[in-house]
Amino acid sequence: MDVSRGAFDRLVRGFYDAALNECGWRDVVADVETVFGAPGASIIDLDVSRAQVTGIVTHGLEPAQDDYATRMNAINPRMKRALSQLGPHVAVDYDGLPEEGIRRHEFYAWLERECGVKYFIGARMLDDGPSLSFLSVEFTAAHGPASEEEVEFFRRVVPHAANAWRLSGKLARLQADAHAAALALDSTGVATLGLNAHGLIVSANRAAEQVLLAADGLFSLDRKLYSARSAADRTLQIAIANALSCANGRSGNARRVLAIPRPSRQRDYIVEISALAGRAGRMPDDVPVIFVFIRDPDAMSVGPGKLQDIYGLTRREAEIAVALQQGAALPQTARVLGIAHNTARAHLASIFKKTGCASRAELVALIARAGF
Repeated sequence: MDVSRGAFDRLVRGFYDAALNECGWRDVVADVETVFGAPGASIIDLDVSRAQVTGIVTHGLEPAQDDYATRMNAINPRMKRALSQLGPHVAVDYDGLPEEGIRRHEFYAWLERECGVKYFIGARMLDDGPSLSFLSVEFTAAHGPASEEEVEFFRRVVPHAANAWRLSGKLARLQADAHAAALALDSTGVATLGLNAHGLIVSANRAAEQVLLAADGLFSLDRKLYSARSAADRTLQIAIANALSCANGRSGNARRVLAIPRPSRQRDYIVEISALAGRAGRMPDDVPVIFVFIRDPDAMSVGPGKLQDIYGLTRREAEIAVALQQGAALPQTARVLGIAHNTARAHLASIFKKTGCASRAELVALIARAGF
């Protein structure tokens, strides 16, 4: 076994590299195996509430990996109970079973038959409610139980492995949350940009990519956001600078709403800039501290088909609702659609009933919100 300072540093560095997704956990487990001169090592996740092994990362135990959790779940309730009661300290086989018990135990017999290992040294790395995680190194029968030197070295390694495993789980949850947030932003249809502490664009949903690609009033250059017109750009840059100041914990407006003109003469973009106040100093360069929401008033308008889908309106009712939202009077709408005024009034009554509105003003506001 290599108990040198270099081996210890290599293992610790590997744990944190795996936590940050710079290498795989299986690679780190393989390095643990190598340092201990053992034929196998593993990380096991156990759900105590269900008495189930929920995950395993292993190296050197590949012949049994697919069957490992199944066998523990099916034939080994005593070992699972022992693991669940194991304190946050290093343990070896004899802490749970005497040699005679090991020799007669079906799980040990299966593991030795499949992978050629018999003894182990392990420790609980994580105790998160019903979820427990363990790191273990497996040895052959010829090696025998772990030596005092191996136990001591393992004891020094485990706290770093535990911290890295916990960090890995937190980062995985953050990444899942970020992915869910990105999907949510895409589903809203609102163009959304994320800017880091230096004002550089580090994220953009599909709608934002389309806005920048069109370059109709807003564009990016060297990962920075600009307006096509100089006066509007000065206002935009001041708003971004103020938001960055707020994000860095200094004075500034955390939120600003601007109208950005478009060379195409379509209606101005409505641009909202919001800062995560006081958070910039804690964020890496690839994490947004400012969000820019870009709304296109023309794109936000609601067509008849959408109102039919949302509120169950008929085609004619949806056409009347859209016309009213656009400012037309009911008699005018009836003439355009070629229907009697009384028929239009009957349709309007049905619209109110289906949407829960009591007035035209309430209906217009409801449709406007649906457009956003």
